[in-house]
Amino acid sequence: MEIIDLTHRLEAGMPFWPTHAKYERIPVETLQVALAEHARVCVDEHTGTHVDAPSHFINGAPSVDQVPLTRFAGCGRAIDARCVGPNGVVDADFLVQWEEQNGRLDAGDVVLFFFGWSLKWNQDQSGPSFNEDWPGVNESACSRLIEREVAAVGTDALSIDPANTTTFEGHRTLLHGTIPIFENVDNLDRVLGQPFTFMGWPLHIVGGSGSPVRAVAMVEDTARK
Repeated sequence: MEIIDLTHRLEAGMPFWPTHAKYERIPVETLQVALAEHARVCVDEHTGTHVDAPSHFINGAPSVDQVPLTRFAGCGRAIDARCVGPNGVVDADFLVQWEEQNGRLDAGDVVLFFFGWSLKWNQDQSGPSFNEDWPGVNESACSRLIEREVAAVGTDALSIDPANTTTFEGHRTLLHGTIPIFENVDNLDRVLGQPFTFMGWPLHIVGGSGSPVRAVAMVEDTARK
């Protein structure tokens, strides 16, 4: 079995939502002055590769410690959405066509959209940067995913909603349906078109609106069978 890391590294200078706390690691004691080394780590609940709990947008909804663990793992379905341009959206018609070509999305699946945006992470290049103009998933597509009873939905972009949103319909629709949202997922290009098991375990933060996760894809080695 191959284990593919779907998690961006936590490091200084990494992208973050403008109103969220930036990542910091501050040494407390080092081996030069103490018997053991440790540091204080400052992260927002939505730093790096992370999961949004329903309470992130919905008042009184479950916080990350109240979401069943079954929502954070399942059969991974990576959807190639690179055809969606900056500020564009995946809609229900896109999902209908994808299912016709790739098979029905099933209850308990973890559906992950690969827009190619993870390739812009920490990159200085022409065109939109990671923190600008990312695409997303609209309300009609999110409603269809709820109908399919998927376990969770994710994206390789900064948010499940496109950068130009003012209403955050994707967040509100999915989280109202108690479906957690994984954001800033990395390396989805490595699992396109193949079955895998997804796992993205959050910290057990009481009352948390979300949590950084270590997300992985577990891919069976078919060559050994």
